[in-house]
Amino acid sequence: MPDIKIINYGSGNTGSLVAAFRRIGVNLTTVRTADEILTADLLVLPGVGSAKTALSSLGLTHLAESLHQRNKMSRPILGICLGAQMLHQYLHEAELSGLGWIPGEVRAFDRAPFFNNGWCHIEWEAFMETGLTRGLKSTDTFYFNHQYFLPSDNGAKTVAIAEIPHVPALCLRDHLCGIQFHPEKSQAQGAIVLRNVIFDHYGL
Repeated sequence: MPDIKIINYGSGNTGSLVAAFRRIGVNLTTVRTADEILTADLLVLPGVGSAKTALSSLGLTHLAESLHQRNKMSRPILGICLGAQMLHQYLHEAELSGLGWIPGEVRAFDRAPFFNNGWCHIEWEAFMETGLTRGLKSTDTFYFNHQYFLPSDNGAKTVAIAEIPHVPALCLRDHLCGIQFHPEKSQAQGAIVLRNVIFDHYGL
């Protein structure tokens, strides 16, 4: 099985994600050393709550430098929810720079619904093009809970939320994958996406 690590820096729903990965037969373990960040087959960056708190907490750890080094090595990194937003250049919620690995700014909704909380579809044709839909149906929905959204038209491959077409549900750029919805709260279909990211997208 692939060696998949998750960063526990105090601002992620680590326990729920560990349980979600176990449902697909993958043992997700917590990073304990900087070396593990560099050597893991896949690194998971979670995130919930305040962007400012999350970025500050991550910056205070001894792991941030190794994170940037892993990115320079083009090693697979999966950001989930706020973790996906942190992959980008700037987060307006925090008024702070993100990790800066994907161009663009994470902004607040400036029109209805202003806050996306609930179950949404993903634009199916674009979703299929990512290779992440094995075992899914066009009618499947995923659980979102966010006031700020990922940028698009920034060189990354983005797939929009069907009900809010200008807002990405996920983004892909080289070795980076960002998922805006909560796979751990999206029941069986969320687990399937995680499985497809690991085995189909990254080929682990």
